[in-house]
Amino acid sequence: MRYYLLLCILFFISLIGCKKTANVSTSGELISISQISDPVTLNIADYLTDIRLIPLQTNDSCLLGNTLNLKVSDSRIYISNKKAIVCFDDTGKFISKIEHQGRGPSEYVSLTDFVVLNDNKIAVLDNAKEHLIIYDLTKGNGLKTTDLGCFSRACEMVNDSIIVVAADYYKPDDLFHFYNIRTSEKIKSCIPLHQQKLSYCHIMGPRYFTKQGKTLLYSEPFSPDILKVSLDTVLTRYRISISSNPPEDFYRTEFYDVREFMEEFKKQKYVATGGNFAVGEHYLLTSFNAWPAAKYCLIELQTSRNFSFNSIYLPGNIEIEDFQIIPLNDGEICIVIPAVELCGKSADQLFSNIAETDNPILCVGKIK
Repeated sequence: MRYYLLLCILFFISLIGCKKTANVSTSGELISISQISDPVTLNIADYLTDIRLIPLQTNDSCLLGNTLNLKVSDSRIYISNKKAIVCFDDTGKFISKIEHQGRGPSEYVSLTDFVVLNDNKIAVLDNAKEHLIIYDLTKGNGLKTTDLGCFSRACEMVNDSIIVVAADYYKPDDLFHFYNIRTSEKIKSCIPLHQQKLSYCHIMGPRYFTKQGKTLLYSEPFSPDILKVSLDTVLTRYRISISSNPPEDFYRTEFYDVREFMEEFKKQKYVATGGNFAVGEHYLLTSFNAWPAAKYCLIELQTSRNFSFNSIYLPGNIEIEDFQIIPLNDGEICIVIPAVELCGKSADQLFSNIAETDNPILCVGKIK
């Protein structure tokens, strides 16, 4: 009888555990790069389709920096400059702004990430206050605040009611947190694949969610894995293997701080992918970490041939060296270009009146 009761108790505990953590698999499509090519100036017209150049309107209500977070939804462009979320139409015309920085109710201290919801609302992630705040896009007022209980760096909708939040740093069992945004209920947390890495690897650089159809993908700095994330499972969708990747033992080495870690990383001439990424039908785009010459790399999925680059050619043969790539959805990317890079240059006279202090220019296209 006691043996039977013990089995029942163990079975009940296992059910509770299943509710908390998602199944995790390390299997995935392996992309092996034996040698990184010398950086080139990439002609984006060779690798992107449906290219659009969008100069953003500049006025006192919508001034932006050059390092941005950007989302596109229903022909609207939403851009965060860490203080406010500014909305433009698909031609770059300023429409509206949400700005509620502060420490009061329905205010954010750190506008870390955001996601546009289907019902004319927007969810804002505040890393400093550990909050997720939902605002009405029409009125701009706060509607609901969810206390996340963790520092977080990125968020995205899994479906119409479930949002997933990626933790800033974490204990081994809580990289991803799932919440019902309608009830503010926490549904579950799930185990990260790379829980053995030093925690500060997960606070360095941008990390992104992006969607391929209904598939939600995630990448973060210093991780070779692009993860497929769902409410039920976390899978490795792609694993990028580079000959100059650091061995896994390197990430378990005890360093004094982040600076010492980076100095040793560069001293060993290691290369790590992760952070920015986008996947097209034929190519995968990834960013590099601690690589002195190249910022990004395009990888041909069928052959693993790669093209690393630190500058680009825009249509009109305009060379750009200072830019930021932000993944959107379904293989689409946005290249953010400071106005100073295009001031005095011309592509069908599109930039003839741009001043150095104007808002950035967006180049949107889809990876082939």
